[in-house]
Amino acid sequence: MHPPDVLAPARLGPVELRNRIIKAATFEGMTPRALVTDGLVDFHLRPARGGVGMTTVAYCAVSPEGRTDRHQIWMRPEAVPGLRRLTDDTLRRQMERATPLGRIGDPADVAAAVVFLASPAGGYITGKIIEVDGGIDRPNLDLGIPDL
Repeated sequence: MHPPDVLAPARLGPVELRNRIIKAATFEGMTPRALVTDGLVDFHLRPARGGVGMTTVAYCAVSPEGRTDRHQIWMRPEAVPGLRRLTDDTLRRQMERATPLGRIGDPADVAAAVVFLASPAGGYITGKIIEVDGGIDRPNLDLGIPDL
């Protein structure tokens, strides 16, 4: 039996990883006031940009009493925006990597298709679905929810 290819894609529940390399959870000491900082976001984005399949955050306690260090994040309303930013930025990298054009579309991309269809150049197109999707042929972030 051969070991799995560390560079091959892998699934972890509903998430497809680009490879099997995972940056393990560590306490980085980058959470003064026990909140996410720009430094912590950048700390996790660097491996994501470099190609690791997943990066994980450690030491997010459910209460201040559950922490082993007074600077560790604990769940409370003021911690949510930073955690959301950390997650959104990291997931954005995953979605960009999965899109052939290497970026996430924006409203201008859809507007350009609308302008084309409304112009004389689009005058002979009728009854067609125009996919403005950056070339993806599957969801670029698989959440395990079936397509409709």
